[in-house]
Amino acid sequence: AKTHGDGVAIVPEDNALYSPVNGVFDGFDAKTGSFAFRADDNLDVLVQVGIGEYNTEDIPFTLKAQVGSSVQAGDHIADVDLEKVMSFDVLPMVPVIITSGMDGLTVKPGSGHVEAGAGAVMTIEDKRDPVEEEPEEATPEEPAEEIPAEEPKTSAPNPYIVRLKAFLKAQLKENMDFLKQPGMA
Repeated sequence: AKTHGDGVAIVPEDNALYSPVNGVFDGFDAKTGSFAFRADDNLDVLVQVGIGEYNTEDIPFTLKAQVGSSVQAGDHIADVDLEKVMSFDVLPMVPVIITSGMDGLTVKPGSGHVEAGAGAVMTIEDKRDPVEEEPEEATPEEPAEEIPAEEPKTSAPNPYIVRLKAFLKAQLKENMDFLKQPGMA
């Protein structure tokens, strides 16, 4: 359910957290693992490592950027001890949520593997009435260079995905057991 805004959830592959936007690294809350950003286009973006609270003084984060500093999408913001994160009772995902500034805009989620600074986990589409612009001058197109497809990487399963699957399976079982109770549909 969308309670804080539009966004996407990411399954992390390494211990680094990167800025999702060009703008300002606005704040950090160790108790919730939340990182706040103010994008250059006035969108407020929240990145939360794990869904839940850490309730500890021994936080699993090492900041690599100063709160209040200017950042570019893909800048290294913090290191995250994913093993320690998984030891807490948090859902192993990293939501990236736009909390304000979305009037007339919609989120289009990306899919698949995204490298920090080299791709987008989501794009913002303007659904307001378009402003008519001058057409650009046509330029001859260069033939596109063919890039060979990468071979899929084979490695050990991501522990975050394993834990997420177990959590979702347990939730499904609980919901099914509830629905089997007398008087339920």
